[in-house]
Amino acid sequence: MILIALLILSLLLRLWLIGLPDTQVFDEYYYVPLAESFLRGQSESPLHPPLGPYLISLSMRIFGTDAAGYRVFSAIAGTLALLFTYTMILKLTGKRWQALVGTFLISFDCLHFVMSRLAMLDIFLLLFIMAAMAVFVSDFNATARLTVCGILLGLAALVKWAAIPFLAVLTLFSAWSEARRPSTKSLVRGIARALLIPLFSSIIYVSFYCALLHAHSPGEFFSAQRSMLSYHLQHVENREQIASPWWSWLVLQEPLRVYERRFTSHGETVASKEVQVRGTRPFWYMALFGFFLVAFNACRRRDYSSALMVSLFLSLLVPWAFVKRPAYLFYCLPLLPFMAYFTVSALRCVSDDRGGRIAIALYCIVTAISFAMYYPALTAADLQPPLLN
Repeated sequence: MILIALLILSLLLRLWLIGLPDTQVFDEYYYVPLAESFLRGQSESPLHPPLGPYLISLSMRIFGTDAAGYRVFSAIAGTLALLFTYTMILKLTGKRWQALVGTFLISFDCLHFVMSRLAMLDIFLLLFIMAAMAVFVSDFNATARLTVCGILLGLAALVKWAAIPFLAVLTLFSAWSEARRPSTKSLVRGIARALLIPLFSSIIYVSFYCALLHAHSPGEFFSAQRSMLSYHLQHVENREQIASPWWSWLVLQEPLRVYERRFTSHGETVASKEVQVRGTRPFWYMALFGFFLVAFNACRRRDYSSALMVSLFLSLLVPWAFVKRPAYLFYCLPLLPFMAYFTVSALRCVSDDRGGRIAIALYCIVTAISFAMYYPALTAADLQPPLLN
């Protein structure tokens, strides 16, 4: 019941006044027109794989073509990602309270909240990655589990190529877990099963890409992939002043304003409307501490779950170090569930006595208060003194 209440509250928070601002924001200027092309039955070759704009077009088809209409699916995707995060943490820790705390922290994270209210790709990437993780750690039959996991990661790659390093690391860990089998025959069979992940990911990626963009030949398909690769390697955007290096994301140096409108009087700003992309500091800083704690456990105790979570976390973060074009804070959105796992792993150290449990409750309250403090700057509400400062 607590989980259901939390999910309903999270969805309502994200849907409330989701049509504000009533204009396209940041990369919505690119993705919403692409979604409109799907509505018209046209298939423009995008600079990202096509599933994200296609999902936005479905949202527009169901809920309308205004600002609220093209953002509703993002709110639903963000809420579903919370459910899969709960499932993942529960299976890895075996503790319901840790799963609830981790889900609560993401529910009141400013970055997750804002990206769940914008028609951009990253929230859909998060959804499919977390769905794949929930399946990967489940108790289903190994063959079925890895097959479904591959399908979901293929869909994630159809949203953004950022899923590909994640897919590779998950495949390696699946092979590692199977490599501990006693007999050579079992070992070979297990590693073959691990290859189901990249196999079905590739099938889903190629088939859905060709279906959505009407690529009728291998030449058309590979030409489109080369075009996307060239864009990501060489494209230069005039946004360097708002970009941030990948290593700075977790320490939250500066928020990213994806929407800003200022009202002046006699040359002075008297009011403002903003949508800021930022993290909730108490959550992010505790997650950073928890990362080093879990990494220490992975190295010292050779704990499989700890090594898995640290490696997957790095697979979503470190590749941005090799991308030359500008990168932005919201690119780290898929890191949030892993950060929640790191946080509850740190909090577990003080959970054995009553005082520790009270401290955990207070920490959750402080995180929610921190979210509430920034809420007006996340929703394009009127900011006037003293909120303006």
